[in-house]
Amino acid sequence: EARQLYEQAVAGFEADGNGFGAASALGNLSLTVGELGDLDRSHTLASQMLEIARQLGHGPLQTTAGQLLGTYALRACRFEEAATHLEEAGQLAHHFGNTDRAFLIDLNRAELQWELDDLSGAAELLDDCLRRTIGQSTRLFAQVLRGALAHDQGELERALELVGPANAQAKELGLADRQVFAGLSLGPLLAEAGQAEQASAVLEEVEALADRMAIIDSGRVIAEGTPDGLKQQLGGDRVTLRVREFSDASEADRVRQLLQPVEGVRQVVVNRAQGFSLNLVIDEEAVINRVRQCLDHEG
Repeated sequence: EARQLYEQAVAGFEADGNGFGAASALGNLSLTVGELGDLDRSHTLASQMLEIARQLGHGPLQTTAGQLLGTYALRACRFEEAATHLEEAGQLAHHFGNTDRAFLIDLNRAELQWELDDLSGAAELLDDCLRRTIGQSTRLFAQVLRGALAHDQGELERALELVGPANAQAKELGLADRQVFAGLSLGPLLAEAGQAEQASAVLEEVEALADRMAIIDSGRVIAEGTPDGLKQQLGGDRVTLRVREFSDASEADRVRQLLQPVEGVRQVVVNRAQGFSLNLVIDEEAVINRVRQCLDHEG
């Protein structure tokens, strides 16, 4: 419904010759389409927004469009393109004194460094963000990201110190979206720390808050629905596979591609919050032997 409304708004503004209105509506439409999992169309819409913004000479619109393009390029693993867009957008944000936008762009830049395995660079950016004066909701988001990064750096205790309070604060403030975001990170962290009961309690709260969920793989929504509906839809047994103690994104993805064709493996998802471990959905316990044989064969 939101997508249709924004599509109508774009058409209406274009018919009236209102470039600013058309660009703004294109940005909202791009975000909406991106949330639905269609990154290709989101990128196209953001490109159209940027073109109009440049024609108008409107710096803030250019900033927003550049950030959108950088984010979509990042999701598509086009890292050089992402770096270019985010750098330009960041310079514009600082030039126009848009501190909130600059903060969000720096979060994207930190994520880019993370994807490039520059964990120290990503940590420096996130630590700088957390030192700034920002809104509570945005701070909680950044704090959870920093906690997940600490986990990838092998600092489980530090990760819990960051994500645990963020989850509690989100709950206290009634910020359901942030509590869901924090809880999805905190649950696996608690389980890894051997606190299974607390992990289950956190994830039950997440399930109660999220009336609908979506599973996104490589920028595409591959399943969505209610929590119970997804459980029935996906079915199967769950297996978590850790490649090694400190794996990375590229290594985990190589193993994912190796295991996906194995008979009886329904789905393989890389879980960055668990140190790039692999979450497998399998038909039956016997599939584990086939997975083991596949890995042994590849050495």
